[in-house]
This record gives sequence, C-alpha cells and structure tokens, in this order.
Amino acid sequence: MKEKVCTSVLGILESDESRSRGLIGIWTVTFGWMLGVTYPLWGSDVQFPQIPSCSFASQLPANLDQIFFLALLVTLSILAAVNLFGLDWLRIDLLKRNRSWFVRLTAGFALALVILLVVQNQHRFLPWVTQGILILAGLVLFSQRDFIRFTQMLCISIYIYSAISKYDESFVSGIGGRMFEVPFLAWMTDVFEGGLRNLMILSFPTIELLIGIGLCFEKTRKISVVFGVVMHITLMLMLGPLGLQNAGSVLVWNLFFAVQLPLLFYQRKKVLPDRPENGAIKTTLPVETFAENVDRFLPKQFWVRILFILVTFFPMASRFNWIDHWSGWELYASSSSYCTLRVASDEILELPSPIPYLMTGQEDLIINGDKDERVYVNLFGWSLRELNAPIYPQDRFQLAVCVAILEKYHFRAFELNLYSKSNWWTGSRDSKTFYRLDEVKMFLAEFKGASDVR
Repeated sequence: MKEKVCTSVLGILESDESRSRGLIGIWTVTFGWMLGVTYPLWGSDVQFPQIPSCSFASQLPANLDQIFFLALLVTLSILAAVNLFGLDWLRIDLLKRNRSWFVRLTAGFALALVILLVVQNQHRFLPWVTQGILILAGLVLFSQRDFIRFTQMLCISIYIYSAISKYDESFVSGIGGRMFEVPFLAWMTDVFEGGLRNLMILSFPTIELLIGIGLCFEKTRKISVVFGVVMHITLMLMLGPLGLQNAGSVLVWNLFFAVQLPLLFYQRKKVLPDRPENGAIKTTLPVETFAENVDRFLPKQFWVRILFILVTFFPMASRFNWIDHWSGWELYASSSSYCTLRVASDEILELPSPIPYLMTGQEDLIINGDKDERVYVNLFGWSLRELNAPIYPQDRFQLAVCVAILEKYHFRAFELNLYSKSNWWTGSRDSKTFYRLDEVKMFLAEFKGASDVR
C-alpha cells in the first residue's frame, strides 16, 4: 500500500501535465477555502465601507456580489474536479477530446469573475487574490509546460520581493519584533538584545530571500524547497492561534505554499537511455510535427516573454509608490502608508449604536473622559473581525474608508492623520493632519482611482 502511495505521489512530479493538473487542483481547493474563510469580504451586507476600484462599480447593484461569488465557487469546483479526477466522470466525449480548451475556458470564466469582484471592492485585492489572478491568466494563455515555468517565476518573485520589502527599520521595530514574541519563541528575545535582536529579526527576510534565490538554480533547488516548507510551517505556528492569531486565510495561504513548493520545483531524475558506442544519440522528428509545434509555440512565446517580464519586474514599482504595496508583494512589511482616525468621545455617546469595534480598549476613556477627548477608530480590528481579512494597506483606500465613516455617522469633531510610506533606513514618515471633511475630500480627489462608497 505504501509503495502504491509513493508511486502515485512521485508520478505527479514526473511530467508537466501531471504537475500542472496537481498544482491547479490544489490551488483551486485552497483558493476556494480562502474565499470561504473571508466570506464577509465578498458580500455586500457589511458595515465596513466598501470602496470600488473604479467609478462605474459604485453604481452596480449590491446583490451582484453574491451572484458573482457563488458563480466563482461553482467554477472553481469544476476546475478542481477536472484537474484532480479527470473528465471521465462527466461522460461527455466532446469534453474529453478537448480537455485543454475546456480547462482554459473554465479558467477564463473564473478570471473574469474574480476581476469583477475586485472591481466592486478594492479591499478584495488581497495578495493571494493577486496571485490567483496571475495563475488563472497563465492557465488561459500558456501551454502546460509554459504554465509551470510561469508559476515558478511567480513563486520566486513573491519570495524575493517580499523579503526585500522587510529590510527596513519599520519591520524591525514593528511586526518583525512581534513575530518573535510569540510564546514558543519568547525565550529568544531574552537571549538576543540590542543589535543582536535586530539581526535575529532580519534573519527571517534573509532566509526568505535565500529561498527565492536558491529556487532559481538546480543545484540549490531541493534544499531551498526543504527550507521553504519548514519556513511556512513555522509561519503557520507564529501567525496561528498559538501566536499572533492572524486571519485564517493567511494560514491557508502558507499551507498552499508549503504544498506548492515540491510540486513546482522538485523533479525526479529521469534515467537516460544508454549511448551507442560512437557516443551519438540518433533522434528523428517528423516534419509535420515540427511545423505544428512552431505554429503552436510562436504566439505563446510572445505572451510568455511579456508576462514573465511583468511578473519579474513589475513588483519593483511599489518601491517607488507607482503601484500598491500588496501588488509589489510587500507582505508583512510595516512600511506601508496608512491612516488613523480619532473622533470626539461625546459624539460617540450620542449615536443610536456604537460603531463596531470602535471602543476596543477605550471604554473608560469614552465614558469617563472629557467631551473633547478623541478616541481612535480601530480600522484594522474592525476589518479583521467583521471581514476576516486585514485592512488594505494603502493610504488611498484607508482615506476613503475614513471619509465614508465621517459621512455615515456625521462626526463633526475629528482628527484624521495620513502617514506616508516609511523611510527604509530611519523609519520616519511624512504626515498630514485634517480636521475638516471638505479638506479630506479635496485631498482624496487627487488620488487616482475611485473613492465613491457603495
């Protein structure tokens, strides 16, 4: 029995077709799992403000979210079943003969649904959703061999850019330090102090960077896969219930990476045929087969090059604030821009019902404080608890969320602080403070992208 299981598992790693099917099947299952974990984010019946990605999306009916979401789950289920179990269960000869086109059309439909959902609310543009969009695009455009290569480049890109984004002071003094304060690693903070503590914290992105670089070369690929799997298991412990208690989707995404690495980068060595005595290997290739391969390969080669370049270099734009932080794979980087909102305590008491998660840790300040005392709106906690997802780490989005809160609850006395992306060496940020709603709206209008609330 064990031999059969090992043969089945290793068989997945032998060919591009089996790798591709295994990868797509596992990805669709985990992607659907993450959608389920963050289900409130994909609906419209929530109190947290929804900020569309473009102006026309704010006019779309709210119930379209549920329709698109259910259609996406059904499409992903079909894609998973086809890749994990084949097409024999459908008993349709036409689909069996055109499996590749069926998979591409299904992936294309899923891609369109994901884009429509993101357009309706840019909060949904999570890192694993960005990865999903690229995987679906690669599945539509590429052959199985090119798809594997494209997904490998995407994986390497995530590791390298994510690691580079953590090499700054804000990571050392922020979330990087908190990650090593979890119970099973707390002893390390007592042993390492000062400069040694900073080096210990920076060892995490260093390992992540070395894994990404190691995956690029055949000689270091296997050891990089091993270290990568260990790193993701460690992250699940650090970020899970025993650690920082992060969103469930983060744990599922790390689980996917731990499974994805062997599928993408581990390959069994094939036994080559014995060479003839003269040392030459005779090969023949029919002319018609070569011509068919050329006709089929050339257009895909163009798209492969274009998308490979985008995946490889496009994330660099986030370092210059040309694209959003998460689009540049700045994962768990503390340097992203953000907003804070403080409102007068006496205005909160006049509300018919308090804003969800506003008073976390501030109850005494609201009840016993001065009427002019301002309390923080816990934007991060509100998003995490109601939507099961962290707030989108971008000043444009968070500023629009604050405007929506001020308009909905008619707060008059408030203080809104906007902080830029931090300096990578000093950790310092530029800041701007607003006390009037019209000033905030004028400043928000300068950003590209829609700011209208659905």
